[in-house]
Amino acid sequence: MAASSTTRKRLVGLRHDAQVELALRRLARFVRLEREYGAQLNHAGLRLLRACTFSAYCECRRLGVAAQAAAILAAERVDEPPPRLRPGAAVEIAS
Repeated sequence: MAASSTTRKRLVGLRHDAQVELALRRLARFVRLEREYGAQLNHAGLRLLRACTFSAYCECRRLGVAAQAAAILAAERVDEPPPRLRPGAAVEIAS
């Protein structure tokens, strides 16, 4: 526990611009990992990676850089083909 609280204190002590850079890089890394390795992961691994991505996105929002975070997510989603939907089909939301 002591190591965890020490790390947390160091992160809180970072300047705001350093926190922003760290949060945006963390989000971009998780998005890149999902793009590169998502197909190789089992359901639990993919779910964990997406939870990490969501956590990083929430951190970006907390720091006031939601627009940049959304741009990172949108840039990575451009490579994906849009899902094919039948009329009246339910849309599956990734968790």
